[in-house]
Amino acid sequence: NIVTDGVNGYLFEPTDDQGSIVATQRLLEKPEERDSLRQNARIEAERWGWSAATRQLQNYYRAVVASQSMSAAA
Repeated sequence: NIVTDGVNGYLFEPTDDQGSIVATQRLLEKPEERDSLRQNARIEAERWGWSAATRQLQNYYRAVVASQSMSAAA
């Protein structure tokens, strides 16, 4: 999951108006919690960004090349 309730955001049902209100009130009333959520959300977003996807793809290609090199040497 991209959002973990209370860690990098708040989860509530899309049709739950009261849940939305409660989450918004928490953000407004608890600046320390808001800052923590913001920082954690940024870290999570970086895990899902283009840079991370590119690194994962490069690592995959390196593993494929390495396994092919080992097979050819055997």
